[in-house]
Amino acid sequence: MPIWSARLVARRWLTTNALMALLSKLGVPVLELRYEDLVRDTRSHIQRIVEFMDQPLQPGALSFIGEGWAELVPAHTADGNPMRFATGRITIRPDDAWRRELPESRRRVVEAWTWPLRRRYGYGPPEQACDLTKV
Repeated sequence: MPIWSARLVARRWLTTNALMALLSKLGVPVLELRYEDLVRDTRSHIQRIVEFMDQPLQPGALSFIGEGWAELVPAHTADGNPMRFATGRITIRPDDAWRRELPESRRRVVEAWTWPLRRRYGYGPPEQACDLTKV
């Protein structure tokens, strides 16, 4: 799986979030959902997404999601993270390997670039930006 540079990831994050904010200002319905919130309470946020899409949710439709896990069945996919081939019970947890692997100098640059939008989405100041222990 390709590994993107911190600069590219920051630029894509800024661009995507700026475009979503623009769509929202133009009247397009947009649902904001932070990764950390989805990982912390997956079932309720999936339910929130379905409701946002104004789709009926059949009883038991989310029974494959438990607290901190999901039961995956085989699916057909063409591209993406190699994890897409996983089946059975998987653990849902924050993927924070980047905190250990990204050099601090690059992390600080990304924090500085993304600070205005991160603040809008409820992330703390740069010194707290990488702390998922509070979620």
